[in-house]
Amino acid sequence: MFTQFERDKDVGVGVMFEDFITAVGMMVYTNERKVSVADLALAFNTTPDLVREAVDAHPWLYTHNDADPAKQIVESDGE
Repeated sequence: MFTQFERDKDVGVGVMFEDFITAVGMMVYTNERKVSVADLALAFNTTPDLVREAVDAHPWLYTHNDADPAKQIVESDGE
């Protein structure tokens, strides 16, 4: 399970947090149904908190203030 992502491109190898943010966005954009924080956590084998952090860091993604990850839908404000 991913609990941490590398934050500095000059350190080691692995999944960069910026790439995870992009992947979350692509999953939201290309899905034909609404995607929840829980769906994304399951798809990427990570925690809901890390998904929320990626959504918060993405320029066009947002969620509503629902504490339950299964009910917290990720939406896009961009095209």
